Amino acid sequence: MKAVFLKSKNSQIMGIPFTMIFSILLIIVFIVVAFIAIRHFMGIKKCAEIGIFTDNLKTRIDGVWKAEAANDIFSESLSSGIKYVCFVNFSMPKKGEFLNLYDDLKYTSNIDSNFIFYPMGAACDPADKKISHLNMGEILKYKNPNCFKAEGKVDLTIKKSLDDVLVTIE
Repeated sequence: MKAVFLKSKNSQIMGIPFTMIFSILLIIVFIVVAFIAIRHFMGIKKCAEIGIFTDNLKTRIDGVWKAEAANDIFSESLSSGIKYVCFVNFSMPKKGEFLNLYDDLKYTSNIDSNFIFYPMGAACDPADKKISHLNMGEILKYKNPNCFKAEGKVDLTIKKSLDDVLVTIE
């Protein structure tokens, strides 16, 4: 009888470390899964911010376009990682201070796009958009692409005068 008692006591003592090791492994797995989930949701948040930014810009451009004359300042935050928001026309020659970005934008975006986030890898797919009602000839008069800094916040002036049919961006 005594031998059975000692054997069960030994198995209890040896069972405690295995239970602790298993518990620690489970805690590590839960922490890793939590970090992966948080990272994934932060990526979704970034994509949502970019989509909201684009939708708000399109809405403001449409509002100015529908008005007889307007001068609207669009100021909105944008997620980190995006350095510039650019307006470009790939059927026009490159010129101005951002001409070094032209080839990168051209070969990584849709040829019909006129609005692009740079660098494109920092934006969600697709990083290029087609925005209607823009006077691209006037917007790209001196620079093609015409890029605006996006250091956390983008400030654009959306204009249309009485004799204009389309909207310009400054």
